[in-house]
Amino acid sequence: MPAAMHIVLHLVLCTGSATHGAAPVNAIHVSLVNRIGNSAVDRTIAIPGDNPFDTIVDFDSPRGLYLLQVSEAKSACGAQQFVLLSPEANRSIPMTLVPNGLERAPRVPTLFNGATPLGFDYAEPTVVLVSGNVECDKPIGEILPVESVTENDPDSYYVAIFAYTSVDALPPKIALRLTDNGGGYHYVRMNIPFSRPGQLWPNSATFDVDTSLIAQVLEKPEDTYLCLKLLRGSVSG
Repeated sequence: MPAAMHIVLHLVLCTGSATHGAAPVNAIHVSLVNRIGNSAVDRTIAIPGDNPFDTIVDFDSPRGLYLLQVSEAKSACGAQQFVLLSPEANRSIPMTLVPNGLERAPRVPTLFNGATPLGFDYAEPTVVLVSGNVECDKPIGEILPVESVTENDPDSYYVAIFAYTSVDALPPKIALRLTDNGGGYHYVRMNIPFSRPGQLWPNSATFDVDTSLIAQVLEKPEDTYLCLKLLRGSVSG
């Protein structure tokens, strides 16, 4: 059986009498659906009674790329987003539920994740975009504006990039940014195709960070676009 990941959902539920009526909901429904429509998780989970509008629920899931859907049957509220899950790890995911009718179709990001070594929290891996004109082993230049979300856990990282602003005619280049213990930045090239407008399912990439990679980049100048020969992950899309 595939190794499971433990998911902790921090949910902000719908608020107000118009949605809940006389009493708050006491359970939510959670599903994880893959690209071909199969459900890895399909559960109704009781909500603790401590706070009817802000709660935490948890469950296990196999690794993979899924559409996460959460709904409240009583109040007709819900939310959904694409998530990339790693094996044998824990992940916290915040979600804010909204009334049905206000909920939009999930935006299709480009997703990145990877393992990180325990004790190296300062590395804070994330993914950034730079000009398509940047060359290997040259200064990184300006970081492009992006709409993204980064989560750094003690043993893993997760990045979702939804949109970016380009500064020239060339497509931007992607870099994994690592922070050294002095607060300086190191950038490693990632050859990953972006999700395209109109695409129904995200492109995704797993790119693991280990102590050997951290040691390797520390030997290089800061703020440089490093084109290292690495075999550390996988790409799907």
